[in-house]
Amino acid sequence: MNHRPTRPLPGASPLRARLAAWGICGLLVSGCVVEPPLPGLASERVVALVERAPQGLDPRFTIDATSMNISRMVFSALVSVDNETLSPTLDLASSIEVDPADPRRQIVTLRPGIRFHDGHPLTAEDVEWTYRSVLDPALESPYRPDYAARLRDVHRDPTDPSRVIFELHRPYATFLTDLVLGIVPRHAMDPSGRFPPETLIGTGPFRFVARHADREIVLEASEETGLRPPGVRWLVFRVIADEGTRLLALLGGSADILLAGVSPILLERLEREQTLRVHTRSSIAFAYLGLNLREGVLTDPRVRQALSLAIDRSAIIAHRYRGHADPAHGMLAPFHWAFAPDLEPPTHAPEQAEALLDLAGLRRDVQTGIRFQLTLKISSNRFRKSVATMLQRQLARVGVRVALEAYEFPTFFADVRAGRFEAFLLELPEPIEPDMYRWMLHSMNTPDKAPRGLAGSPTFDDRRFFPRDVHALLSDADCGIWAREALVSGVARMVLHGLGHGPNPGIANRTAYSNPRVDCLVDRGLASTDPAARKALYQEVQHILAEDLPVIPLWHPHQIVITRRRVRGMKLLPNGRFAPLAAIELREAETTP
Repeated sequence: MNHRPTRPLPGASPLRARLAAWGICGLLVSGCVVEPPLPGLASERVVALVERAPQGLDPRFTIDATSMNISRMVFSALVSVDNETLSPTLDLASSIEVDPADPRRQIVTLRPGIRFHDGHPLTAEDVEWTYRSVLDPALESPYRPDYAARLRDVHRDPTDPSRVIFELHRPYATFLTDLVLGIVPRHAMDPSGRFPPETLIGTGPFRFVARHADREIVLEASEETGLRPPGVRWLVFRVIADEGTRLLALLGGSADILLAGVSPILLERLEREQTLRVHTRSSIAFAYLGLNLREGVLTDPRVRQALSLAIDRSAIIAHRYRGHADPAHGMLAPFHWAFAPDLEPPTHAPEQAEALLDLAGLRRDVQTGIRFQLTLKISSNRFRKSVATMLQRQLARVGVRVALEAYEFPTFFADVRAGRFEAFLLELPEPIEPDMYRWMLHSMNTPDKAPRGLAGSPTFDDRRFFPRDVHALLSDADCGIWAREALVSGVARMVLHGLGHGPNPGIANRTAYSNPRVDCLVDRGLASTDPAARKALYQEVQHILAEDLPVIPLWHPHQIVITRRRVRGMKLLPNGRFAPLAAIELREAETTP
């Protein structure tokens, strides 16, 4: 195997010297690693650097951004949203039609001539099996809760082998975007319904070749699928956790593309490097502070509002992001179709913050000046630490002492998913569909659902069955019907639970936020197929959340991708996905413009 150490170039600039120091530190931490040989010739190969190793590539299990983005290079779906407008467009499907006899039946016709990477034709059986496997509790797919709540069944059309029929519990708005799940081949699965080790077969632009532990994933352009092949033959994803080491690899020529994971503070200098090109654009990514609303001072909305007022977003964007981010009004970016244009922008008003904390009874200690302490969990990423440090200083000015706890991302994210935090700093990579509000903040979607001390005793305060405080809306003009239906559905779920058929709601509401009107609005938003009606519902949600602040909006970070100049055709999408890698090409020689 080849040993390819990365060294600073002769006559290194101050930037390269600084990066070299970072890189040496990274190597000292991780140890010297002998990398596997790269495939093919440099003229037909692209090496792309990522910060974290994917947890897996089977699309039925991918939940983190890196895993999903690389998985999509191998697995295509019936529908794609990888376009400038983020609108659902047909991919493996040639048509999607509603059965005129029953709006709960959606008929999907497959494009002819599509084959998997092993040459087997894509059939309706594969689509049927992919979705049924996700719905099967035995597979334990993280996507089962949402799909089970929406799909009654998925089956082949007995009269047409190219058609798949999706049976819905009821018509709902996000059906098309639910079809972005990558399709897997039925014939390649082991008895457990999973891929055998070292086997991944899809219909994407690249076929899976090899994975070298958590260091490298090798893909090769596919010519078997019947679709347009990519512009490069080999695509190698190399995992380098240390930012300095990643940049040294790019500067030294052992890598071609850096996919995010670069501190904006370095961009001005990188733009002056003649061998590199910096690509940036606004995005829909959403950075926020998540707050645990289960107990303690954060249950008081005045405290949450004070924390938001104490944060100087403009200063952090200027000093840490170097202007490569936009202040966030809420989860949706201003160019999103459902954004509420009359939403007040976040403001920095420390005096108002102090007044609110006084009203909440959290006065400064006469000796220390501290009102209360807050523990903020973050990932161990160097840039995230620098942002958290600025937040720490800003909150200290209003008497809030922030203790930072940094963990490697898998540990950090596991704690966030389980609700083990007081506050956390996180980025939502692609809130495309406003139904994300329901996924993220519906009161029934908390990881812990049963009231304390009553885990085994179903009650009307049990989030396994009923939205929190649903009774408060029984006489509401807008949500009364929803409340009555929610109670009836809850009783049915409770009965099924007693018969051994447990309910299966989501777990993404990590903050434990509950507001029955928000529950009503997001449920109605999912059920409606009228875009104008949905827009009005989600705009009301945005105004409520701006007051309640279960999460504190921070900013929408810009996308940043750096390539060597031999890479051409690199375009960025507003969702930050890796799909444009299938369209890039390489120059024969690396030249400057």
